[in-house]
Amino acid sequence: MLKATIAVLGGAMSPAKDEFPQGAAQAAEIGLKGLERAGTALDAVQAAVMCLEENPIFNCGVGARLNLSGQVELDAAIMDGRIMKAGAVGALQGFKNPVAVARKVMENTDHVLLVGQGAVNFARALGCEQKELITQARLDEWQEKRDKLEAGLPVPGVLQEWVKLKDWMADDTVGVLSLDQEGNLAAATSSGGGALKLPGRVGDVALVGCGLYAENGAGGAVLTGSGEVFIRYLVAKMAVDFMKAGLGAQQAAEETLKTVTSREPETLMALVTLDKKGEVGGARNAESAPQAWVQEGMDGPVTEFGYLAKKEGA
Repeated sequence: MLKATIAVLGGAMSPAKDEFPQGAAQAAEIGLKGLERAGTALDAVQAAVMCLEENPIFNCGVGARLNLSGQVELDAAIMDGRIMKAGAVGALQGFKNPVAVARKVMENTDHVLLVGQGAVNFARALGCEQKELITQARLDEWQEKRDKLEAGLPVPGVLQEWVKLKDWMADDTVGVLSLDQEGNLAAATSSGGGALKLPGRVGDVALVGCGLYAENGAGGAVLTGSGEVFIRYLVAKMAVDFMKAGLGAQQAAEETLKTVTSREPETLMALVTLDKKGEVGGARNAESAPQAWVQEGMDGPVTEFGYLAKKEGA
C-alpha cells in the first residue's frame, strides 16, 4: 500500500520565510490528517486549499489581490485523477472558499467551469458561505500600485515584460497535490490572480491542464507564475506527460521548467509535482515560492525542496 502524501505550493512571489512556509506546512498537515482518517485524495486537496484560502497572507480567498477596479475576483479548480473529472470557477466574487464551489461544479453540474455572475448564482443556490474578502493590507497595496501606475512609475510586483499594461501581472497561485493509500491522485488550485488584472480575467488556475492536472497512474502538477504562458503551453499537462513517459516527479518538474523557459525566457514559474509512487518534486525560477510536503510516517512537513534555476550571470 502506498503512503499518503500531500504537496503544497504557496505562490511564486510570497516571501520564502517566516509565516509563508509555516502556512504551507499547516495546510499540508491538514491535508494529511484527512487522508489518515480514510479521506480521499480529493478531500485532502480541498481541505488543504481551504486552509490557505482562510489565511490572509496568501493570494486566495480572504486576502486575495484586487483587480484594476479594486475588486477581488477568484479563480479555483479541483481535479480527481481517479475518474478524470474536474470543476472550476473563474472571476468569482464574495465567497469564502472558491475551491469548495469548484468541487460543487464538478459534482453537481454537467459542466467543468462556471464564471462571473453565473458562478455567483450557482454558489448562492448551493448555500456556499459568502464573505467579504478585501483586507486592509490588500486595499493599501492596490492603492499604492494604482497611484504609481497612473503616475507612469514602475509598479513593484507587476511584471515588466507584460508590455500591454506593464501591463498585467503573473498569478500568485496556491496549489495542492495529494496521493492517497489507494493510489488515487488529486489536484486543486486557488488564486486571486495578479494585482491590477483586468476585471473578468480568468487565468490558468481555473483551466485543467494549464495550472493543474492529475491523472492516476501518472502523476499530478500544480503551478504558479506567468499564467498566460501556462495556458498557451498546457504546462501542468506537460509535467504529467513527462511522468507518464517514465520520469520521476523531480526530473519531470525540472524538464517542464526547462522546456517552458527555453521557449519563453521571461516566464516566472514555480511548480510542484507528485508521481504515482508518492515521490514529490519541485522546480522554480522564482526566488521565493513557499512550499511544503509531508507523507505518512514523517515527523513533519519538509519546506525546502526541489530545484531553483540559476539566473543568467549567477
